[in-house]
Amino acid sequence: MFSYEQLEKYNETDVEIYRYVINNMDRVGYMSIRELAHELHVSTSTILRFCLKNGFEGYRDFKRALKSEQQQLSTYEPKSDVSELAHFFCKKLILARMNVS
Repeated sequence: MFSYEQLEKYNETDVEIYRYVINNMDRVGYMSIRELAHELHVSTSTILRFCLKNGFEGYRDFKRALKSEQQQLSTYEPKSDVSELAHFFCKKLILARMNVS
């Protein structure tokens, strides 16, 4: 859902939104844009810009993709190789480079 190229272009606010979304996928899929903005102490325009920056047509499109991603993760069977583990550490490396822990 979030590509390496997109993550590299994030500013500090984008990183905070990303972290909140990843850590609260089950909640964000059912939140309004105003509720999410309130939780993050940003404007609804900031949330909308984040959605557009990630290739979505708007917040509704973003929520639809988020719910789909969550559904895929719940039915996901672990692979026998280490590609998923490598993907995880790649994301961690990106965040570390952004000085986010």
